Amino acid sequence: MRYECTWCGTQMREDTLLPEDGISYGICGSCVGARSGRVDRVTDLDPISADALPFGLVVLDADATVVAYNRPEAELSGLDPDSVIGTSFFRHVAPCTAVEDFQGRFDRLQRRGVTAVERFTFLFRFKEGDKLVRVSMAYESGSSLTSLLVSIVPREPEATSE
Repeated sequence: MRYECTWCGTQMREDTLLPEDGISYGICGSCVGARSGRVDRVTDLDPISADALPFGLVVLDADATVVAYNRPEAELSGLDPDSVIGTSFFRHVAPCTAVEDFQGRFDRLQRRGVTAVERFTFLFRFKEGDKLVRVSMAYESGSSLTSLLVSIVPREPEATSE
């Protein structure tokens, strides 16, 4: 079993003693931030550890129902975690993501049924302004769960003319 960071893609470790072949997506120590150590599986995070992450985390089941939603994601989206858990991500939480570039990726990962990750940027359009985010979408075949790690892409400072 090979463990790879969902966020940055770094191989964290390889465990040849485990009977299962394949890959598992966790978060390396560098990307975890304030937490010490690494997380071998994103979907195994308890709510307190998930809230300590330096980026948003949304975990979806095979039907795209939200099963976990951390505090940094709530701050990013402006939504209360208790109001989104148990609801459809693409219909109720983030309907703007019900497009090929986002939901299409989720659907393909689900159909393939193989542990995999896709990393991409996505533009959220809000009343208060657009937010360009970086997304790491990881599907874990053993659990049929898909984790979304989300962070704002920093804007380049605007050039000033003299």
